[in-house]
Amino acid sequence: MKLTQLDLSHNNLSVIPTWALTYLHNLQILHLENNRIDVLRSNTFDETQLNNLQFLYLDNNQLRIIPNLAFNHLRLVVLMLANNRITEIQKMSLPHTLNFLVLRNNLLTQIPYVALNDLKMLQSIDLEGNNITHLLDTNEVTFESEMKVILRNNKIRRLDKNSFRSFRKIRELDISYNQIQTIEDSSFETVGHMQSLDLSYNKIAYLPRGMLKNFAKTLKTLKLAENMVHATPEALRDLRNLTHLNLNGNKLNRIDGDVLRGCKDTLVELFIANNYLENIPHGVLSGMKQLEHLDISKNKIMTLKKPSSLLSITTDENSSVRRLNLAGNRINNMSDVHIFEHMPFLTYVDVSFNRIRFISPRVFEKLKSLESLFLQNNQMTHFPSLFRLEKLRHLMLDNNQIQKIDNFSLADLPKLQHLSLAGNQIDLITENMFGSSSSSELKSLNLAHNKIYTISSRSFSDLDNLQQLRLSHNNIRTIPSMTFANLKNLRYLDLSHNRIIKILPSALYQLPALDVLHLDQNNLNEIDRDAFRSFGDLQTFKLSHNAFRRFSCEFLGSITQIHQLDLSSNQINEIDVSCIARGLRKLSLASNSVEKIHRKLLQDATELVSIDISHNGIIDVDSDAFAECRKLADVKLSHNYIRNLWKGTFQYQVGLSFLSVLKEFSFQEKLHSLDISFKIVDSSQLTSFGNLSVLSFANNKVDSIEDGAFENLLSLKILDLSNNPVTSWSPTAFRDLSHSISSINMANTGLFSMPKFSHRSIQSLNISCNKIYELSERDLAPLTKLVALDISHNNLKQVSPLAFEPLIHLKQLNISANPITHLTNDHIQQLYQLYNIPDMARPYQISSILSNLPPLHTIYVDIKEPVLDRQFYTADTRLLRHLVVFGKNMTQLDVGAFATVRGFKVRIEVHNSSIQEFPTRIFETLTGISILSLSLTDNKLTTFNPFQTATAPVVNQHGTILHSLELQNNPINCDCQFKWVDEFIRVTSLLSDHHKSQDFDKVECADSQSSNLESFASAANELFSYRKKTTLLSKSDDFDVECAVKFSRHNSLFLSIIVSIFLLIL
Repeated sequence: MKLTQLDLSHNNLSVIPTWALTYLHNLQILHLENNRIDVLRSNTFDETQLNNLQFLYLDNNQLRIIPNLAFNHLRLVVLMLANNRITEIQKMSLPHTLNFLVLRNNLLTQIPYVALNDLKMLQSIDLEGNNITHLLDTNEVTFESEMKVILRNNKIRRLDKNSFRSFRKIRELDISYNQIQTIEDSSFETVGHMQSLDLSYNKIAYLPRGMLKNFAKTLKTLKLAENMVHATPEALRDLRNLTHLNLNGNKLNRIDGDVLRGCKDTLVELFIANNYLENIPHGVLSGMKQLEHLDISKNKIMTLKKPSSLLSITTDENSSVRRLNLAGNRINNMSDVHIFEHMPFLTYVDVSFNRIRFISPRVFEKLKSLESLFLQNNQMTHFPSLFRLEKLRHLMLDNNQIQKIDNFSLADLPKLQHLSLAGNQIDLITENMFGSSSSSELKSLNLAHNKIYTISSRSFSDLDNLQQLRLSHNNIRTIPSMTFANLKNLRYLDLSHNRIIKILPSALYQLPALDVLHLDQNNLNEIDRDAFRSFGDLQTFKLSHNAFRRFSCEFLGSITQIHQLDLSSNQINEIDVSCIARGLRKLSLASNSVEKIHRKLLQDATELVSIDISHNGIIDVDSDAFAECRKLADVKLSHNYIRNLWKGTFQYQVGLSFLSVLKEFSFQEKLHSLDISFKIVDSSQLTSFGNLSVLSFANNKVDSIEDGAFENLLSLKILDLSNNPVTSWSPTAFRDLSHSISSINMANTGLFSMPKFSHRSIQSLNISCNKIYELSERDLAPLTKLVALDISHNNLKQVSPLAFEPLIHLKQLNISANPITHLTNDHIQQLYQLYNIPDMARPYQISSILSNLPPLHTIYVDIKEPVLDRQFYTADTRLLRHLVVFGKNMTQLDVGAFATVRGFKVRIEVHNSSIQEFPTRIFETLTGISILSLSLTDNKLTTFNPFQTATAPVVNQHGTILHSLELQNNPINCDCQFKWVDEFIRVTSLLSDHHKSQDFDKVECADSQSSNLESFASAANELFSYRKKTTLLSKSDDFDVECAVKFSRHNSLFLSIIVSIFLLIL
């Protein structure tokens, strides 16, 4: 047998085992990634006969230098060296046959020209994520062959005539995510051929003419997104064959059609989103015969009326555009029926997130090819009249103010498959609303988040192909008979979050394909035995958060099989599921009133894999309760009153991998089989759980961990011992711990020193909140695979400068709340893969420390200064997605405090400070963020309005969407400044499953404590604290009335003054 592939990855190799590779003549692929190889000798492969080796993977090791002749004798095609510590690649170290070289995430400060000199076959070099700050050329090296060069995510600041002098042909050049501010016109003077150039996410304001002229005829794709370009770049005048141009996220206020003249015949995609365009000059699209995709979203366009129509072209030609995106502008109506007159090929139109109140019935009439129309998040009050759109398949009208849908509104949409009307004001579903043979193609209908209280029988009876129906978050109280009847293709029905108290007979009738039924978050305490008739098998049935006190098979009607049944958060103390037991695979009874688990409950449940009976009042579990559940793998019995689990309780569960039996136990000295509340942990108590993969003793009263306590848990992956008063630790407690172990949590367990581990598979270790006073390189040496380390809240006064050196994979480090006296660059220079640094910089110069760290994903910082202004300017924030700032001394936020933060989705938190104001102008500086989550809890804020210059949920002219907002524990004055709350909740309710209203219901009004006491009853309520606290959510209901009254008073006063003055003049 000829060995062609060998995988030695994820071991602890410190050198390449060449002695084992000597005679593998036919080996083609060799995996050595994720080891500890730190040295590569010049003669490493000299004695091997790897003549056919083509693919060599050495990623995620500790290599620093690639010496002369290291790979020279091999015939490699692909060489992977990503995520090492390489600072130098010497001459003649690489093989002449190399096609693809990956050096991503190393420490190189330059392109290794000399090492690449003789690689005539090289097609691609990837240098992403190194430390290159300036591109220097060398007169000795010239690359004649065409190649792909990736330099993204470095620290390059400028491009000049020497930057690419060694290159002649570049297929693709990616220099995005750098810090480029200046580009000279001679930067590419030696490059005669290039197909794609990506300069996105830099700080470029100007591209000089002539910069691209050498490859003006070959350049197909140019990306300039997220820069600082103010005018259509002059460099584009030279281009002749450009097909894709991306100018998203700049500062353009106009498009110069003359600059784009040279590529009008070839341009296929034009992206100008996230700019400051108010209109496009007449005729810009004229002559763009190949243009198919035009994105002008998130600009300042207010009208589409002629003569300033964005889409105006000459009257004797038609546009070829197929996809048009106008979302996120300021368009208030579409009354001009000629808007799309010369765009007959449109298949996709997006005008969502505008301010549209009116749409002319004939606007879309000539778009015979239109397939997708997005109108969500506007201000329409009526369902739009859409005539003769015979190919329309997708129609989105979410988050408008539509109150009514006329009967047969879909009559002219015969091919409509997906209709979404969520987040409107619809209160009634009539029998003919969707009644028409032309609606028969509809597959998905979303009516969630409306005000529906009545559904007529057979409202959906004509929807033969309907597969998904969403009616959640409405006001439905009763489901009439035949409401959901004869829908033979319906697979998903969601009626959750209503007020349903009754389901009438045959309400759900003849639904043979139904897989998922959601009735959770209602007021059901019983279900009519004839409610479910002629049913098939259900995959998922959710009945959680209702009012059931008992649950029996009679509630299930003709349902004979359910795979997943959720009955959690009811008041059930009596249950019978025997009629569906044989097919049951997952059962949740959490948060009920069950007192005992009898064998009868799970009798015949032979397919059961997971059961959750946590948060009940269970005192006892029969020893044979799970006897027939041999496939059981996940059992949750936590938060009950169980004293024992009898011997043999889980003797038949050979595949049991997760067992949770935490909290609320009585304690006893003598144990039968397993009692997670016991005080001493030794191996004899865990002998029956060889297949257990997750074990948690958290929040108990364990005070002793004995020698080899976990030696019998051969499959253990996650161990949680946190929050126990351990006073006795055996030095060999973790002897013979499972080789699969990946996560250990020993937070708050009384440790005085670092535990001894010999298992290199551990990836997450939490030893926070202990009394550890010393940390050395010897303590962490075995933990080479560690990704996350939390040693916060200990007694560390000093940390060895070499302590973190072995942790080459470390990405999350928390050493906050320690009495450390000093922290130098020597401590952190090894952490080149770190992306999460919680509160690491607490007692130090934050700017200095952040400047020496690689691009971070998460930063937690305690600010000691009174003002947060430029602390993050020196940090490399290219990859920052989560920033947490706190500090009692902080009283002010500078407008530019977060100006350097960029990313598609970012979360910013400011907590526990003394700031009284969050300047609205901060939002204008967040031009690099598309979706923002903002948390401002535990501060001194009295008012807050993020929408002074924009309309919810958009917070700035750039189009940044405020996805979520938290304001709890502030002295908020609930006044007219918060009129925006209702609208914000409405338009963001569909952005996630999280209910935004809950956040504002937690924000208490500071002024509610000083309310006037109008009666004795209110005084008593005040005195005895019976009065319900006023929250921002409850108060918001009165804003419209109160603010309207104030406005009218203001106007009346103003009018009175005017009249008085007029009379005086007379």
